[in-house]
Amino acid sequence: MPQNIYDNEIFFQGYKRLRDTGAGLNDCLEQPAFRKLVPNIKGKILVDLGCGMGHLASWCVSQGAAKVTGIDISEKMLGIARERHSSEKIEYRRGSLEEFAFPAESVDVILSSLAFHYTADYNGLLKRIFSALKPGGYLLASMEHPVMTCSHFAAGWNQDEQGNNLNWRMDDYQHEGLRKGHWYVDNVERYHRTISTLINGLINNGFVVEHVSEPEAIPEAITTRPDLTDHSRRPPFLILKAKKP
Repeated sequence: MPQNIYDNEIFFQGYKRLRDTGAGLNDCLEQPAFRKLVPNIKGKILVDLGCGMGHLASWCVSQGAAKVTGIDISEKMLGIARERHSSEKIEYRRGSLEEFAFPAESVDVILSSLAFHYTADYNGLLKRIFSALKPGGYLLASMEHPVMTCSHFAAGWNQDEQGNNLNWRMDDYQHEGLRKGHWYVDNVERYHRTISTLINGLINNGFVVEHVSEPEAIPEAITTRPDLTDHSRRPPFLILKAKKP
């Protein structure tokens, strides 16, 4: 069974605070880059895998999507989504990435923001996504960058005596698989895969890879948060855009 850490009350409250205050990297780094890569969705049928609190699903409707199905394993996250981002064009469903299955060639675009690193079966997920997409359909997915997920120990910066960041600690890059770490609570599960595995998985399942992005913080965010410049020294996220021929 996949871990459902977002329904842990301590974790959920910490994550909700992060998103509500804008202190995380979603709004200032990942989402600006992600949304620039979203293909034309006007009048299209979309699936948002790992939809969380519904921010992306709601944005897609504002961009003209005909229907968005948001899927998330967390009932707490879906509760916020239904409360804050309800729309007659959005349907929220509870389910995991491992359970995702739609009729063949029934979806125009599948989006997934920062969820792929939670699935143990990456290849199986790609097969089901490919089947669900119509010919010419798109998959756009962001995930934690492999330099963030690779280490079995707590990743982070090596610092000098004054607290200045010197370099990023990482190890075990080629050894793929489950990693457990602390984020609000202990034993949060993520799965590490190399960049080559992530990209070749798309190619081997029939996708045409159109774009690979390792985004940096937007300039206006750096103005108010100079600490974000450190994320140009090692990328926190990887975004992959691929098309079904």
